[in-house]
Amino acid sequence: MAADERRDGRLVVVGEVMGAIGTAGQLRVKVHNPESDLLPEAQSLIVVHADSEREVRVLESAHHGKGLRMRLAGVDGREAARALFGAQLCVPRESLPALADDEFYVVDLVGARAYLDDGTEVGEVTRYLPYPGADVLQIETATGPLELPLFEPYLQAVDVEGGRITVAFLDDLRGGDKP
Repeated sequence: MAADERRDGRLVVVGEVMGAIGTAGQLRVKVHNPESDLLPEAQSLIVVHADSEREVRVLESAHHGKGLRMRLAGVDGREAARALFGAQLCVPRESLPALADDEFYVVDLVGARAYLDDGTEVGEVTRYLPYPGADVLQIETATGPLELPLFEPYLQAVDVEGGRITVAFLDDLRGGDKP
């Protein structure tokens, strides 16, 4: 799954297992925020997979292409690593670094309501998707999902405390459809 955040807010997804490397149980990991050192330097992670959740110790972590190569305690051998394909690698929310006043975590936008400048409601933010070309928010609208790039002019304003974002230029994204 592509960067779904844990709905209860207790955990934040920071990476995803994309496969196995070699035969010793090493994992190929997609990092959701390549600019952060949180995942590469983690001493332990919460692995969420197949409706289970467990804390594991990180034995090894190294940059590997655009992602990471990791070894986790209890993942011994290629088959054990392959069995974790798609697992979310999470950290407790309280382990996230403090933010400046004008910053926010994208995970905090999941569940927010999206509005146009004139107050017209567009829908609810349901996912954050990190694509190679641009990070986007998926907004569930009355006419189906819409993927909104996380930059101006599309994302105009963010009110994390109020659970609200202001968006614009949706016609560009939908080929002329209205929200």
